[in-house]
Amino acid sequence: MLIFLLIKGVPARTTRVATIGGVLNRGEMDIVMNPHDEKALEAADYVKRCVGGKVIALSMGPDSKLAPIMENLYQAEVEGIDESVILSDRQMAGGDTLVTAYTISRGIKKALDIHVAAIDELLSLLHDPDLCLAKASSLFQANLIPNHVFSDLASVRNTIMGEYSIGVKSKKDVEDSLQQLKRSIFQFTVLAGVKTTDGETGSVGPQVAEALSEMLQQSVPHATYVHDFQVLPGCDGLTIEHRIASSIRTMQAVFPALLTIASEYRSGIPATSDLRSVRRNNYRGKILSPAIWDAKMIEADPACLGLAGSPTWVGAGYDVGGPPSQRYIASTKIISADLDTVSIGGKTYGPFKKGQLINELDSPVLEYLENKRLVKTFDYSDLMDELFGDSNNGAGV
Repeated sequence: MLIFLLIKGVPARTTRVATIGGVLNRGEMDIVMNPHDEKALEAADYVKRCVGGKVIALSMGPDSKLAPIMENLYQAEVEGIDESVILSDRQMAGGDTLVTAYTISRGIKKALDIHVAAIDELLSLLHDPDLCLAKASSLFQANLIPNHVFSDLASVRNTIMGEYSIGVKSKKDVEDSLQQLKRSIFQFTVLAGVKTTDGETGSVGPQVAEALSEMLQQSVPHATYVHDFQVLPGCDGLTIEHRIASSIRTMQAVFPALLTIASEYRSGIPATSDLRSVRRNNYRGKILSPAIWDAKMIEADPACLGLAGSPTWVGAGYDVGGPPSQRYIASTKIISADLDTVSIGGKTYGPFKKGQLINELDSPVLEYLENKRLVKTFDYSDLMDELFGDSNNGAGV
């Protein structure tokens, strides 16, 4: 089974408006993994240990910022991710939740198409067992077919292509098995955090399910705020418990399915009797270098991407949630007035707020502000403005 883990990079401490319209300039910020996604990683690991397959982490944003986050996930408990894909393209920047869901869905569909194409390659070579075996070996090394089709691991025996090469399986048997595998690729799972700390909407997961349903022309059911679930015997689907307010609802869903995982989730324990089948359904191993896919790679409609394709428009934003800071009268240097964005050395900085500490600024910006005489020493009037409002704006007491 293909298990997609949706990951988002969020600002480590603060949210700063870097461009017009309230769009975050993630390339200029410290980025960490969304904390809610950690539970989704636990859930993805549980599904893999139940049914086998591989976990593919998928995220959207600047690849230079997201690649280090992905690297850490390979070592996560218990088995971590197996592959990672970063959707990175300037056309994707500034998208709202609807556009984000569309872009992520295109990435998932592209991954599915790649795995289907691998099976089609084997089917096209069934007339020659030797050629088919060589191609299976190549696809196995690329992590595109599971162990039960082909494997060079000593712990996996009686593979489909191995038995075909020595005449144990007929061409018809192999064709039927590969066609069944091709259909099973679309019995995937998508797991995501219940929400993100920089958005708090909790809407992208369900929107991805809806977008995939439309793209694949098949229903992709979804459940939100899932605090417990089990894989049904025979791996036909899931039993899900999710919480809405004070109510707990239990339901069943067939694959494919998308779940957003609540912070209360605790991973289950897979049945030990399934270990052999799980091993046969697993893939070769881990591909440690993330794949970087742009809009062309995922065959996305440019009109449905980024800020231009977003029906939601965000107003002006502000620096919120900044770390605590101390100001000392007659010694601390601050910015003396609000200032819009400025361009220095090809980079855009700002906007800047009155009272902001200058030790937060890069040297070129500080030099620019000093030349504009927009840097001053914190004094009693600034203290009164912070406590009771800016007297220059009529807000003082």
